[in-house]
Amino acid sequence: MRRLSTGTVIQHLEKALELGKSLDVSHITFASPDRLAKIQAAFQKAGNDMLTPARNLLGESFTYDEIRLARLVVKAGSVESYKG
Repeated sequence: MRRLSTGTVIQHLEKALELGKSLDVSHITFASPDRLAKIQAAFQKAGNDMLTPARNLLGESFTYDEIRLARLVVKAGSVESYKG
């Protein structure tokens, strides 16, 4: 069996979303809804959805996988219904 890292799985999901696939990400949870909001704010402040500028704003307490997952949730349009 092929072992995939968390980041690789998230990248595959992002690619599926880019290809027009519908993803239900409503079951994805974060340590707190506040963390998701902080990541969203960092993307907005950075002016793009690139990981490194957002992480530089957020600091090392946020992992790249967490930021990537938040970006997926935002892109999938599930933030409005996110309950964390």
